[in-house]
Amino acid sequence: MWRWIIVGFLLIFLIKTNSPSVFSSEESPYKLPYSAGREYTVKQGNYGDYSHKGKATFAFDFNLADGAPVAVSRAGKVLAVKDVSNKGGCDPKYKNEPNYVVIDHRDGTSALYLHLQYNSATVREGEDVKQGQIIAKADTTGWACGAHLHFQVQETPKDKAHWYTQSIQISFSDADVLRQEPDGIPKERKSYISDNYPPTPTPSPTAPATPTPTATVIPTLTPTPTATATATPSSTPTSTPLPSLGKLVYEDKGGIWTITEDGREKQLLITKGREPSWSPDGRRIAYISDWLQIRTANYDGSGDQELINERSEANIGTQIQRFRWNSDGNRIFYLLWPGDTSLNYIDFSTSKKGKLPLDIFITDFDIVRGNGAIVFETGQSAVTKEIERGQDKYGSFIIVCIRTERTLIVADNQGKNKQKVFGNTAEYCNYRLPRLAGRDPAHYQWFYPAFSPDGKKITFLNEGKLFTIDADGRNLRELTRATMGKIAWSPDGKKIAFLRSYIQNEIWIISADGRGEPKKLVEGISPTWVFVPTILS
Repeated sequence: MWRWIIVGFLLIFLIKTNSPSVFSSEESPYKLPYSAGREYTVKQGNYGDYSHKGKATFAFDFNLADGAPVAVSRAGKVLAVKDVSNKGGCDPKYKNEPNYVVIDHRDGTSALYLHLQYNSATVREGEDVKQGQIIAKADTTGWACGAHLHFQVQETPKDKAHWYTQSIQISFSDADVLRQEPDGIPKERKSYISDNYPPTPTPSPTAPATPTPTATVIPTLTPTPTATATATPSSTPTSTPLPSLGKLVYEDKGGIWTITEDGREKQLLITKGREPSWSPDGRRIAYISDWLQIRTANYDGSGDQELINERSEANIGTQIQRFRWNSDGNRIFYLLWPGDTSLNYIDFSTSKKGKLPLDIFITDFDIVRGNGAIVFETGQSAVTKEIERGQDKYGSFIIVCIRTERTLIVADNQGKNKQKVFGNTAEYCNYRLPRLAGRDPAHYQWFYPAFSPDGKKITFLNEGKLFTIDADGRNLRELTRATMGKIAWSPDGKKIAFLRSYIQNEIWIISADGRGEPKKLVEGISPTWVFVPTILS
């Protein structure tokens, strides 16, 4: 009798821990644990040879970059949070150092989000969280060989001290996963686009409404300092005079750095920030902090203060992505991702926010410092046909052809009079877009447009090549190959800085006329040139 009872319990345990989710793939309550529209590769999947054995058998390692936002895969209640560790690396000695969040699904299962960034958790134990909500940032804390997110659904721990338990096989219901994997289980070395959208916002009754400009034309601003500390940064440096050498400002290892054009002087200015940009007068650096804030500091790193804060209940699950100064430095334009069809801006002279409707989904943009013209990038893709289904060592697959369309559009400073200056259409047939002969064509499709200082030319990336084109769409010219985006002009318009490799994050410089060979300057990302103004005597 007891023997059969024991066998029964063993069968229940095996079914619970080793069988696919009881949900069909289409009905699975799980979404990829990163925000909608983002795409990451599975570095290690179920039964991974490196470390996915035992309790981690049904885990997934997604290659989220250091600082990338982590989204709730399935709603639940936060059972455990740790984000006090700043230690990690590819060594077993760090196995007790990871940061993590555990979310209880209230059905005997919980999700573990592992290797999170120090001090990045945005949730507390006991808090209810919704699917798509951002809960932390990815990193390398604990035993982690490179930044990534270890995600597994597991048996709910008996208490928060036992946060790591036996994983359970699940499937995901994201459209891109199902398009590639009928069983909904992501496979190692393949990339997937998430449709894990943030929760539907509920407007806060106390949150102030964002003013919408009534004028149809952006007024010409007069750079007049105000006394509001959080709205108008100091226009005068608080320490040493402006440098005489041209400099780049860039993001590397989570901080903001500057380097002289000759590559000899490198300096860490701000320990934590991303997407830095010089003000038009070269006296201040603005950067994104905590995803929904833009802060500024003097060019030497002093006087750090908040410029823009978009934290609100209405903006849960969004982030500031891309921003540009206008010509006099009294206004900053930026995108609120995902799904922005307007350029948001704040006017520091009036401390008011507004929107410039463009009525087209924007993926990147730039503004001419002067007349305020805008160049922006749009893109869309669609499955055109399925050509094969099969099975390989990574599991089942579907080979499809996907048609992509990318367009560069120039508009005036009101967002009107739109004119297409460049566009392309391409079709890729493989497991999915983007995967083609071991490459990632999506990165070769992005444009990253940038105006020359005089507004007469636009640089952009297409098919892994750096091009220039006149703002009216004429005189297309290839400058160099093997570029990966993040383009910036020098203030005199004679040189162009660009990011050459997403793996090494190398910043290179090339002459704007295409003469000579590109020169490697430094490893980092998001280069922009310092503007050193001419001082009249």
